[in-house]
Amino acid sequence: MAINKISNEKVASFKKHWCNENEIIVRLISEKMLDYFYSPILDVGAGTGDIAYHALADKRVICIDKNYVDIAAFPLAQVHKREQADFFTYNPTQKINTVFI
Repeated sequence: MAINKISNEKVASFKKHWCNENEIIVRLISEKMLDYFYSPILDVGAGTGDIAYHALADKRVICIDKNYVDIAAFPLAQVHKREQADFFTYNPTQKINTVFI
């Protein structure tokens, strides 16, 4: 059975041209929900990390995704870190105060 893999670049391109849900999520977090995000935040399925980058730039965030993401192509905010990990087997090394799925 062949495995169909979709690259992060293809996802980013699709979102840029066809779907702006991440922009809506960023706006909602920034304008209405920011006070409910307590650091450190675990961003599950973070993908490129763009939501955390734009909405949670000043908060400590651990971005996890099962897929590899090139930090040169998709940089993170200074207080963020990225880990390639599966949420179902992820063991945090610190207490997590907010899980963002």
